[in-house]
Amino acid sequence: MENVNKSMGRLLFLICALLGGNPATAQCNVVEKVLPDGTMYYHAETLLFYKTKDFQLSGNLVTDKEHYFLSLKPLPFPEKSKNIKIKSDLVITLTNNTAYTLKLFDTYYYDKDSSFAAVYMFDAKNLPDFRTHEVKEVKLDLGEGFNNYIFRLHKEALREQLDCFKNTKNKF
Repeated sequence: MENVNKSMGRLLFLICALLGGNPATAQCNVVEKVLPDGTMYYHAETLLFYKTKDFQLSGNLVTDKEHYFLSLKPLPFPEKSKNIKIKSDLVITLTNNTAYTLKLFDTYYYDKDSSFAAVYMFDAKNLPDFRTHEVKEVKLDLGEGFNNYIFRLHKEALREQLDCFKNTKNKF
């Protein structure tokens, strides 16, 4: 059985190589977006990381080719009318049990205030760990105290999205 799995893996790699892809990034899709000020950003697909009856957390990586950002879209989120100012940084713990702090970069409401995102900036020196380890949990403060989100879905997403950016033709 082990030889069959190795053979299938080699076959998959060969097919992807012949088609010009990489098995690790075969589903990789980077989208370009130009902001009104002319700034070009690139982002990966938004994925669901955590979901219960009461809470949900999705997000994706964004880059301007110089910096990397994590955009998180929590549900529920603070109502805009409450005017809660989010000021706290994000704490991410990886599967190597190392905790990293990502600095709050920006928050914004969109879709006529029916959606919300908080954007955090990675410290470039920490990116190698994010490229090799999965996310275990995040601690997110939306102005009313920290919520812990233990990643059960797409733990590998940040690692894979970083690889996606690295392996695309634009070389982020």
